[in-house]
Amino acid sequence: MRRVFTFCAASSLLVLGLAACGSDTEEDPPTTAEATTEQSGDDDSPSEETTEADSDDADAEIADDEGSETPSEDDSPSDDPSEGQNDDSDEPSDSQDGDDSSGSTTGGSTSIDTLWIDETWTIEDVDEDLCEMGGKTRSPYAQDDDMFVCGPTAAGALACDMAEGETVAMCITSAVDHTAIRFDSPTAADGDMDQGDGDLIPLFVQLDDGSENGIQCSTISHDHDKHWHDKLSWYRCDDGSELLTDELIEETFDRGDDGTSWTAQRSVDKGKPETVPVMDAVFAGND
Repeated sequence: MRRVFTFCAASSLLVLGLAACGSDTEEDPPTTAEATTEQSGDDDSPSEETTEADSDDADAEIADDEGSETPSEDDSPSDDPSEGQNDDSDEPSDSQDGDDSSGSTTGGSTSIDTLWIDETWTIEDVDEDLCEMGGKTRSPYAQDDDMFVCGPTAAGALACDMAEGETVAMCITSAVDHTAIRFDSPTAADGDMDQGDGDLIPLFVQLDDGSENGIQCSTISHDHDKHWHDKLSWYRCDDGSELLTDELIEETFDRGDDGTSWTAQRSVDKGKPETVPVMDAVFAGND
């Protein structure tokens, strides 16, 4: 049976200390918006006032009048620009709504796919019945409810299946590398299967990091590394980053309220994780 549930405890003092450090880093990333000012009206108003001057002797008075008349001139154009600005403000609000909907794509619909062993995979034959060493349990990595796991953890069987009436089991060991094992198992053919519990776990996922192909993250057998705020990681990504969870592997993914929009907490170089949308989650299964 291949179910990994690891608990990692940290002292409350250490968590509070690290959380305080984390809060400092949260304040740094936000960028400060630059304030914009509209002074073009002030530049135009003096030139208009000087054209209305009747004599050179009244320059000082005209300069004073400009200070008082400029607002009146600003008032007249302010009507038109204000209306234009209101129209413009409506348009950004629409675009912001569009950003929000595309932002929901940031946590948007996640594709659920399946794969299974075929002739292109590398298959290793095992001479013993692995299921004699452990009970037959429904595979948490499979969409098909008749796929199972059995045997020692070291065997690395993530999802096994056998044709009806046969005793040969085929098991995925790495969905990313397309490797599998095959063994004869009268035990699995005749034994009842424990259905288990908990959410199903993808063999690997494809994250949307803004790049063309995204980032692929797949399951690992053991987690011996140190992570941000003593979290755990059961998924490693092909760029060296990792997906974090508080405790259980099935808690790695936030599947949204309706289960269709997945996100994960991705940490780069053991740093503070960022929420990243999951584009694709791949399970074992026959199409």
